[in-house]
Amino acid sequence: FRKKRIFHLDALNNPEDNGFALLCGITRVVDSTLEYQFRNSITLKQVDHFTKEIGKRAAKLELIIGDILNIDTHTTPVYGKANLKKTKIGSKNKVMKAIITLFVQDQETQRMIYHTSNFRGKSPAEMLLMLMKTIKEITGKNPGHMLFDMGFWNGTVFECLDLMKIKFTTIYKNYPKNVANIKEIILKNTFKPIKFTSSTRKRLKAEIIDVTTNRISGYSGRELRVIILHVKWKKKWKIVTFLTNDFDSLAVEVIERYAKRWRIENWFKEMIEYSHLDALSSPKPKDHDLITACRVLVDDAMTLLKHDAGREFACMSNARFFREVLGEGNLTAHVQLKEDTIVVRFKRFDTQHILEPLFENIDKKIEELGIKPQIPWLNNYKLKIEFEQ
Repeated sequence: FRKKRIFHLDALNNPEDNGFALLCGITRVVDSTLEYQFRNSITLKQVDHFTKEIGKRAAKLELIIGDILNIDTHTTPVYGKANLKKTKIGSKNKVMKAIITLFVQDQETQRMIYHTSNFRGKSPAEMLLMLMKTIKEITGKNPGHMLFDMGFWNGTVFECLDLMKIKFTTIYKNYPKNVANIKEIILKNTFKPIKFTSSTRKRLKAEIIDVTTNRISGYSGRELRVIILHVKWKKKWKIVTFLTNDFDSLAVEVIERYAKRWRIENWFKEMIEYSHLDALSSPKPKDHDLITACRVLVDDAMTLLKHDAGREFACMSNARFFREVLGEGNLTAHVQLKEDTIVVRFKRFDTQHILEPLFENIDKKIEELGIKPQIPWLNNYKLKIEFEQ
């Protein structure tokens, strides 16, 4: 009930406060060596199954739509002597050992669908094709549109996506031949003005060239669409070029849809600040995937809590909701085990009126959904939340 960094499980074994242990369904926090043994016993296949199951439950709760996907990789720096390849860490602007994790986000709901650090010797671009089977397993369908940056550039992969009738949009990569192609297109065509529909971009001055090209290495399918955007941004004109197989949407729709790919970057930023996404307890990719899945699970639970608290809280960041509603860690509660029920009784706080209705008659609400009120991960105890008046 407070945001706190815990470096060793043993530090929680305070004989005067067993509340944390009770909320885990046990009488005492386990020894840290047992926790490491448990984690080591889990296989990569089990971790992947757990990650998929979180996505399936999120889809069932309508946290995921699955039509438009944002795809990106996140590099987590690793210190020490771990046997890992070195890569460029953008946030630190240097090359160092890191775990690379591929994330798939539902653009419309901004919820994470799936993630993995197991690249199986394949490049991020090649992993896109393997992801399609997993995404269909989670959401029950192939995505309508995929958005990714130039790090996934691969003409053969573009062709495969086209054959699968999956639309994609990416940034045109600055290979020497590609740069020459863009210069040639600009010389042969005239920029035409466009108007953005987004409230944040309506006042921007912009113009485009919208043509087709067949000069993509490894791609032998039909021509792809190239949209060259010339936009005035912060008093300077800049050029951004998009490559897509979407011939049905207007150019401004393609550009604004791709701009929303930034939502996955915002998710990374919030998870780093709030859930310590870059804090590694182990340099093993398997362990990293397991803990990241737990973080996604907590993030989904927070999303549901904010939604239930009211429409005005639904779009709040976790950090802001924690600060303004949950009191930035100042909440205190008495936790007690009474027969088959863990009772959590909160001391009075200013915003408890927001949460009280959510936990009133909670057992009855759960039973009406056809779910047993006994909670498996709480050692089959019931949970009762009370608030002091």
